[in-house]
Amino acid sequence: MRIPFCWCSLQAGAMKGKRFREVLPLNLIDEARRYAEQMHQGQVRKLSGKPYFSHVENVATILMKAGAGKELIAAGYLHDTVEDTQTSPLELEELFGTKVADLVSSNTEDKRLSWEERKLHTIQAIQSLSLEERCLLAADKLDNVKSLHEAWKKSGEEIWSHFKRGRDQQGWYYQSVSEQLFKNLETKDIPTYFFSLKRCIDDLFPLSKTV
Repeated sequence: MRIPFCWCSLQAGAMKGKRFREVLPLNLIDEARRYAEQMHQGQVRKLSGKPYFSHVENVATILMKAGAGKELIAAGYLHDTVEDTQTSPLELEELFGTKVADLVSSNTEDKRLSWEERKLHTIQAIQSLSLEERCLLAADKLDNVKSLHEAWKKSGEEIWSHFKRGRDQQGWYYQSVSEQLFKNLETKDIPTYFFSLKRCIDDLFPLSKTV
């Protein structure tokens, strides 16, 4: 059963129809962390069995270490709430503001589509994403690929049986994302962890260039 989320800084004016982004919590990052931990309660990672919250915490930490702003770090914590919990885009906007909700939306897949359709849409959309949106996507993929690499070193090719698609298709997806992330960006604007992501993908999927 879902437990309603609230915090004491939620002002009466927001309850009377004002957009919540006008009265954002003073500590946006802490509130986003708390909300994500609650919403992902009981969920676990496919390969490690660790609490799913560990993934969103890692994503937020990558962004924090890269010097991201508070809205982007908050989005790091919240990036899977719409896709993998009962949270709606409107609820996220009311609680955390339009910018955070838009960042999360940029990293949310439409689960009504097939795996191929969803991944192709993500790849094709990257060039139209803002730098902050790309930063969120790259942080998410970096933690995912690190987890894949650790599991692969322990269990080898067996890990791909846990996913909807195997090594070749996963490799096509991650290599394509990596390639698109760098397009139309000035070198000086590219965060260091984008290069870490590329190295991790090249190590795990050295020959996966096509689906």
